[in-house]
Amino acid sequence: MDLQERSIKINGRIELIIEVYNYSFLFVFIMYNLLEDDLFDSVSDIFLQFASQIKNSNDTIMLLAPPTLLGALAITPLEAALIDENIPYRRRFSDNNIDYFPIINILESDIMD
Repeated sequence: MDLQERSIKINGRIELIIEVYNYSFLFVFIMYNLLEDDLFDSVSDIFLQFASQIKNSNDTIMLLAPPTLLGALAITPLEAALIDENIPYRRRFSDNNIDYFPIINILESDIMD
């Protein structure tokens, strides 16, 4: 099978062009920065500042979540982001607060609403 693939990024859009047997198929993926949305306008600076502190920290980050399925699901995207950025972290499931810094504490009230 003659398969060629190439991608192009134009104005935040990623266009994936796949050619199979001389037929071209175009797939368009829209990449959108949520922090640029009006919905997050009031907190975007806080998120960016926090992200910068985490990325520049030399310490291992502690992720703390309730020991529930929702706690595990809530912690997953944070773990993925830390792994993507090669930031060392530890994970703990507990209903109790722990004395650790820096920590990202996912409260049960935040995920149970």
